[in-house]
Amino acid sequence: METKKIIGVVAIVVILTAGGFYFFRKSSPVDTPKDSAVSVDKSAQSNANLALNTATDPNLGTYLVAPNGMTLYLYTKDTPGTSNCYEQCAVNWPPLIVESASSLKAAASVTGTIATTTRTDGKLQLTYDGIPLYYWIKDTKPGDTTGQNV
Repeated sequence: METKKIIGVVAIVVILTAGGFYFFRKSSPVDTPKDSAVSVDKSAQSNANLALNTATDPNLGTYLVAPNGMTLYLYTKDTPGTSNCYEQCAVNWPPLIVESASSLKAAASVTGTIATTTRTDGKLQLTYDGIPLYYWIKDTKPGDTTGQNV
């Protein structure tokens, strides 16, 4: 079953620490262009400035969150720059879709590279250090991490 291949927030923490990027500090967002709006597809709400951020959990450590505060996950069958989560997988694990890559920005606590990859449907999916990012359908509010180890 594809969803068992989703590692989730612990894998994001591993990515952060393995790359020497595990620094959680409160400061202002990094400077990036602010000229175009980017929206997140999970709730069809528009966000003028996409601010990828981090959150912490006493059991899981530091993990990535979307502008709406929802936990972000990765899919172990993905390769850098390529999403392999489609059809039912993408229903259960909605990809973090953006309208444009031109004004992506993140909080200072997000020290990896933020970019996009083009999905087979032509939409742009947000990536962190090349890894496509997803929501979990059963997370209902910011801080939920129910997709961990699913």
